[in-house]
Amino acid sequence: MSAQRETAPKMQIALVMGGLAVVGILALAGGWMARSWFDRSAPPPTSAPTSAPTVTTAAATPTFTPVVPPTPTAGTEEAGPRPTATLRPTSAASPAPETVTVRAGEGLYAVCRRYCPGRWGPGVPPGLMDYARRVANLNGLVWEPVLYGGQQLQMPPCPQP
Repeated sequence: MSAQRETAPKMQIALVMGGLAVVGILALAGGWMARSWFDRSAPPPTSAPTSAPTVTTAAATPTFTPVVPPTPTAGTEEAGPRPTATLRPTSAASPAPETVTVRAGEGLYAVCRRYCPGRWGPGVPPGLMDYARRVANLNGLVWEPVLYGGQQLQMPPCPQP
């Protein structure tokens, strides 16, 4: 009778350990399946990856309209010196966003650091996080996006240091 009492706890421990092992294996398999499902549902890259980044710039130049004072009519005299033409900007032209190609394995912070080198120190300072959010919003990406090698991103101007 005492031999049965000693084997009962050992059997219970073995059953519990076996059950935990089965639960662990199921959890790993479920995670693997979910990851493969998310990878399949992601859109393919827009172009083939390149070894060097492609940066397209469009320089924005302000347009000026001359302001010329009216000429006096015959018979009228002006007092003082006659003003000259003055240039005034017609609109505040904002620089066009530049396009950057994402390298394979690069995340949004790495793209921002590569595009604006030397702006941020190690880690993820608030300025880098704000700029990365601006890039995500400009490109219509959900925050903490998954990027793909060869993907094209529009980059706003770098923040001032």
